[in-house]
Amino acid sequence: MSDRVHGWVAAGPAALASGMLWLVTAALFPDGTGALLLIAVLAGVLVLAFGCGENAMLRWYLWVRRPTAAQTATLKPALAILAELGGLPAGTGVYVTRSPVAPQVQAVGRRSLMISAGLIEGVFYGRVTAPETAAMLAYAGSDLTRGHTRHQLAAEVATLPWQLVTIVSHAIGSRSMVIPGVRLLWRARGVIGAIAVGQALTHHGPPGVAGPISAAIITGLVVMGYAAPISQRILADRHQALADWDVALLGLGDPLSRLVARGQAGPCTIDRIHRIRSWSCLPAWH
Repeated sequence: MSDRVHGWVAAGPAALASGMLWLVTAALFPDGTGALLLIAVLAGVLVLAFGCGENAMLRWYLWVRRPTAAQTATLKPALAILAELGGLPAGTGVYVTRSPVAPQVQAVGRRSLMISAGLIEGVFYGRVTAPETAAMLAYAGSDLTRGHTRHQLAAEVATLPWQLVTIVSHAIGSRSMVIPGVRLLWRARGVIGAIAVGQALTHHGPPGVAGPISAAIITGLVVMGYAAPISQRILADRHQALADWDVALLGLGDPLSRLVARGQAGPCTIDRIHRIRSWSCLPAWH
């Protein structure tokens, strides 16, 4: 299947659940306030989908900021390498996360990169070299160039209810999974779904289409529950390979392979490192 199809499958559960949760939330508000809420959410999603309001979203929702003068000076050698190689799209904005997390770079929206404060500290103290930093920036910049994150911020707003539910579910699940039988029930969710489908089809009520429709909805939810993680993994692997290819073509394959070996640029596997080095057909920066 194409990336577009996998993208729809991967986003299906979150989109469907969020749509239902937005409707339920809107129904709780009186006197048309709920309708105004839905209109505001839809307007925000459309604005972000067309690339407007990205800077405000980054600052107020993702809580990032522009790099300080000292941080900009620290990143200057890596940015100079990328400017020479053409490794970033024109107009790319650089933002810094406020929390000192491990060295990482993430593409966001249409033209933004989020750099962790930990990466800048690593560069400043010599733990990460300028070519390695350039490789990390180019790796994330590949997602911007190929449009993999074009509608990410719009999706963040649209699926906000699902994200809140996921956070709560993970908090509860981390504790409930230690209870005997809970993990088995989760793995057997397909069987539970099949039982629900059977009950919907054999419901002893007035004849009509309610039973088949309910069965179809339940079947779709169960199938998406299994298909979405598979599509997410396939997309992640494809995007990773494309980013590795783009970085290697810039001549930064050797620095990227060192980052991968240290676990600072995605999953570390011997096959991936070998693939990156085999693609490094241009003179590498050392």
